[in-house]
Amino acid sequence: MENPSVTETIIALETAALQAWNNGDPSPFLKLYSDDFTYFDPAHQWRIDSIK
Repeated sequence: MENPSVTETIIALETAALQAWNNGDPSPFLKLYSDDFTYFDPAHQWRIDSIK
């Protein structure tokens, strides 16, 4: 069996995370983030600076 390309791997991870999100579970998206990410959400006044 051939190894999936980087593009196929990323799309598969995002698709799985989106399916979980649609079922009310956002945790797969959090697993895709690095430990030191910064997230800006226009619905919130403050940014999020890591999972911890």
